[in-house]
Amino acid sequence: MISKSKKRILISIAAILVMATALTGGWIWWTRPVLRSVPLPEGTEPDQVMVQGGSIPPILTTAGTISSAGLRSENREWIAKLRWTDLQHTKYLYELRLGEPVEVEGLGSITLVRVDPVPLFDSDRLSWLPGIKPKLGSGNRLYFTLIFEDGVRECEIEEYNCPPRPEQ
Repeated sequence: MISKSKKRILISIAAILVMATALTGGWIWWTRPVLRSVPLPEGTEPDQVMVQGGSIPPILTTAGTISSAGLRSENREWIAKLRWTDLQHTKYLYELRLGEPVEVEGLGSITLVRVDPVPLFDSDRLSWLPGIKPKLGSGNRLYFTLIFEDGVRECEIEEYNCPPRPEQ
């Protein structure tokens, strides 16, 4: 038979563990929104989705470059930042929310359609365990569609008539 004092100690420990679990779960739920993708805008095909983030080089266009500038959660939604650098090397930061188009003067209309945030816990630290493989690349990924303004298009790095990539 367990004495009353030992029972109280066990109940206290169990209550503390339940509260810690609930607080941790609430924190994760609040800071890691579940909604991470939206349907593609009407008239957009899956092969038109562009990606930025991590070690992916900036997207080069005839009007400048597009690169990722971060991802955060705020009020239970993901907010991505894209950096637009025009040909005069002026940098602009745009905040994107899932499914909301943003007009970028001189470039076109950008709509964030999906985010892949970095995991809360880095699986590379556990890659020594059986069944856990190290991941390739790192960082947040932002998936978006871009409808170019007239005369603007995406370039390949070896194209003659496209500007050089700016220094990051």
